[in-house]
Amino acid sequence: MVGFYGDIARQCRDLPAFKGMNIRQWNACSSTMSAWWCSALAGYDDWTLRRYREALTSGPLLVDDGRSFSYDDPGSFFTHRHPRTMFGVDRKGWIYMVVVDGRFPGQADGATIAEMVFLAECFGLVEAINLDGGGSSALWTAVDGVISYPRDNGVFDHAGEREVPNIILVR
Repeated sequence: MVGFYGDIARQCRDLPAFKGMNIRQWNACSSTMSAWWCSALAGYDDWTLRRYREALTSGPLLVDDGRSFSYDDPGSFFTHRHPRTMFGVDRKGWIYMVVVDGRFPGQADGATIAEMVFLAECFGLVEAINLDGGGSSALWTAVDGVISYPRDNGVFDHAGEREVPNIILVR
């Protein structure tokens, strides 16, 4: 499954590299970011893409092969504080799943993309990507249940998560 946002899904579905793949259309986020993913993936040959049965688009990349990214896009997605989720790996192979809660002034202010890059650097991550945040990002443990403060119910509690089509599970 390849997930794209808005009209990009219809455009990518017609590319030869995506023929036969399950492309799901989501109606959220920025079409500019999705257009970038569509063009980036279209640059891969069919053999490379066919080795994978599923893929999930997200972003932006925060750290790639130890190199931190900076974005000069003035758009609010990059420069305003929002709830964020980061998935990353350090040099020893340790996996980091980080949720920054937001939209609760004074209790959880969120983070900018630059601040997420800074966090990745502080943790020593060599690979890191920004995932969707807010109500679609809930950090859960088997012992305590939801430990983050998802935003969808508008209350600063642990019950504001939304239903999502995918999860990252670590056992």
